[in-house]
Amino acid sequence: MSSRSKQIPLPLGLPSDPSFANFITGSNREARAALGDIAGGVGERVVCLWGQSGTGKTHLLRAVCREAVRQNRKAVYLSCRAAGSLEENTPSGFQQADLICIDDMDTLAGNREREDTLFYLYNLLEARGTGVLVAGEHNPAGTGFSLRDLESRLTAALVLRLHPLDDDGKRMALKYRAKERGFTLSDEVVAFLLRRCHRDMHSLFVLLDTIDEATLTEKRLATIPFVRELLKWS
Repeated sequence: MSSRSKQIPLPLGLPSDPSFANFITGSNREARAALGDIAGGVGERVVCLWGQSGTGKTHLLRAVCREAVRQNRKAVYLSCRAAGSLEENTPSGFQQADLICIDDMDTLAGNREREDTLFYLYNLLEARGTGVLVAGEHNPAGTGFSLRDLESRLTAALVLRLHPLDDDGKRMALKYRAKERGFTLSDEVVAFLLRRCHRDMHSLFVLLDTIDEATLTEKRLATIPFVRELLKWS
């Protein structure tokens, strides 16, 4: 971009919180249905969700929590990436919860102390009949837990894989996210992005945020020439 100082206006549109409504399902209908059930306290009590980065695991866990709360149930989300996330909340933080959503379970693999903590929590929640939704990048059978009892518990759950969106799904997701942020992406611009950029949804959404900010700063529309310039600047 130009080296001159630019005033960045506040965006008029901001993405809404993760929900089932703004999740593009694609080929993940089975997972979407099962997660709707666990949010409402029906179906399987324990669900294990896995899939590569960018498939929407965190979005769905937060969407499940939001839907559970909408149904007057208490839900808790935590990520194992955060230091002390399990240890600080066990057991008092979960006493009244109807549903616990545990993200990034892979990050515990090989850390026996944290695996023991998750195993203790799992057994505690099982005794209470609390719903449990866990997510990670790998099938629990291949996550690499050193605690075999923990692995066996998770593999005995309803294990569901999240599949990446195809190109049509990515187009829908990009256009929907842009609409949430208050601007429009044409089909031509979306096609350009899918041809020229990293195609995982995390990278595409980061780029979308950059486009949004740049259009506000430059007071220009998100056209192909403008996006091409932006890619050169970044």
